[in-house]
Amino acid sequence: MSQLNALHECIMKFYHIVDRHADIKWHLEGPITISNLILIYEGQAYMESDGQGYTVKAGDLIHFRPGVYRRGHTFAKNPMKCLSISYDLFYYDHEKKLLVENKLPLEFVQTINSRLIFSRLKQFFSAMVDIWQSQDHYKSYELNSRFNIIIKELLKWSEVPKFNYMASQKVQSVIEYLNCHVTSHVRVDDISKLLGVSNSYISRIFKEYNGTTIINYFNRIKIVKSKDYLATGYSVSKCSELLGFNDLYYFSKVFRHYEGISPSEYAKRFI
Repeated sequence: MSQLNALHECIMKFYHIVDRHADIKWHLEGPITISNLILIYEGQAYMESDGQGYTVKAGDLIHFRPGVYRRGHTFAKNPMKCLSISYDLFYYDHEKKLLVENKLPLEFVQTINSRLIFSRLKQFFSAMVDIWQSQDHYKSYELNSRFNIIIKELLKWSEVPKFNYMASQKVQSVIEYLNCHVTSHVRVDDISKLLGVSNSYISRIFKEYNGTTIINYFNRIKIVKSKDYLATGYSVSKCSELLGFNDLYYFSKVFRHYEGISPSEYAKRFI
């Protein structure tokens, strides 16, 4: 579970995100230096990683690790349609003081045998395709946010066979609510009433799923947004006001906690 807990601190870089409708000419051949997740939602294909090959179909997830030699092709009678994300995922090792690849514990091929989970994964993969193709100023933040959800869904599903998916849905509702109210002052009580559960229950399952509290998670979202505001010329006080912080001192304290410097020091980088 340590990898789950560290995801919010990971550095993500995306190279290509696509909804691919493969034809008979499509193929993969050669080494890959980055990670690649492929979710097949229609048709079939042959996928190979370092000589290990499978015929894959709708409902399968393919995970190519960096450094493998891969091959792949589809079939004329049943061409593959898939959602593909090519990316790098790192975390900062504070002891070694360097970036280290975050190797996700996913198999090369795995079948998503839950319709609900598959539907949710497809939803977030598709959302990433739409964001990738957009001109959204906050594209990087939106991609990171959704990819975090994808990875957490996969890790929870693969590591805990009896994972409570209803609880997962409630946690996801909290995350969506926080993202939609990033400029507001939100209380846990507001969220628990909205979901029809107790404060203690939603707080407990959220921390189990994300490795941090609802407020800490929300503050992190706000700080990411504040960096965009500061980079475009907003004053520190205006950022604090726009993001619903109670006071300027608290905003500065939270910003320093996550970024290691004050918001005014960060803003000077863009002067």
